[in-house]
Amino acid sequence: MAKVILHIGLPKTATTLLQQFVFNKLNDKIDYLGVIQPREEKQNNLFLEILALTSCSNTEYLQRLETVKNAVGNRLNMRGLPLLISEEVFSVDSGEVTWQEKLNRLGQLFEGDELTVLVTVREPVS
Repeated sequence: MAKVILHIGLPKTATTLLQQFVFNKLNDKIDYLGVIQPREEKQNNLFLEILALTSCSNTEYLQRLETVKNAVGNRLNMRGLPLLISEEVFSVDSGEVTWQEKLNRLGQLFEGDELTVLVTVREPVS
């Protein structure tokens, strides 16, 4: 069973800092597949596929799910390290897809994998 760590950084919880200065420095311990900061940098194609899968129409989601799931499986087998995926927008509505549906889709994508969900939060401030 493959290990996947899904980091859902709620907005304003230092997600960018973690992506820029922590996650990408753990190459010998994890396979980082998340946002590369700054966002203007070229993002990994598989990461972009996962991101698109969470936000597309239901029809497109059903058509693409198995393809993306297979690509993730191949990535997991390639390095044999836990896969860390980090993104803020998983917790934000986009178009017609709610954040709840995005999380449901991620759950389906990683069904059968050992999934750990890491959510960063902060004290609400006005």
